[in-house]
Amino acid sequence: MKTPGAPAEKERNQKEITRRLEEARRSVERCDAIRRGHLYPEVALEKRTNRGMIPKRSIRYVREDLQDARVEMRASMKLKMAVRASNILQIVTIPYFTILIVASVARISLQKPWDSIYSLPLMLPMFGLASAFLFIRQYVNRKLSKYVDKRASEESRDKNLKQLTQHCIAELAGEITKFGQDPHKFRFKIYHEDYDGIEIVSRPGLLRGHYVATVVGSKQGEK
Repeated sequence: MKTPGAPAEKERNQKEITRRLEEARRSVERCDAIRRGHLYPEVALEKRTNRGMIPKRSIRYVREDLQDARVEMRASMKLKMAVRASNILQIVTIPYFTILIVASVARISLQKPWDSIYSLPLMLPMFGLASAFLFIRQYVNRKLSKYVDKRASEESRDKNLKQLTQHCIAELAGEITKFGQDPHKFRFKIYHEDYDGIEIVSRPGLLRGHYVATVVGSKQGEK
C-alpha cells in the first residue's frame, strides 16, 4: 500500500539532489574561470567549504588571489575612468535606440514630444555617443583580456587552481554516481581541457571561447 505523501517526498528529494549537483557543477565552472583569470565572488565557493566539499586552505588561496586582483585593477585609474564612462554612455544610448528600433519596427506614430527621437539634431549626437560607447567598451575589453592572460600565465597560481578545479570535478563525479544521475545533464563550461575524468562535448568556436564538458566517472576524476 502506497503512502499518500510518498510521491511528494520523492519529488522533494529529487529537487534537493538536482540542487546539490547544480551547485557542484557551478563550482567546477567558477574554479576553472578563476584559473583562467576571471574575477568571481568567492561566496558560493565558501558555502561548499562550509559543507566540507572544498578544502579550507583552497578557499583561502582563492580569496587572497581575487583580493590581489581587485587591488591591482583598482589601481589603474585610466581603466576605472573608462569603465565609468562606458557605463554612463550605456545608460544614455541603449534606452534611446531601444525606443527608436521598437517604434520603427512596429511602425508606431509617436506624438509630441516623443516624435523628436526621429529628428536629425538628436539622432546624430546619439549615434556619436553610441560610437564612443563601442570604442570605450572595446578598450576596456582589450585591457581586461590582457590582464586575464597575465594572471592565467602565472605557473604556481595555475597549478594550485588546477588542483582545486580537479577536486571539484571529482566531487561532482562522486555526487552524480552516488545519486545515479546522468552526467550529460550536468555539463559544465571550462577554459582548460587538461583535467582527469572529463569528456569534452564541444570545443571553442567562433562565437564561444570555452569548452563544454561532462564527467565520465566518479573515480577517474580523483587521480
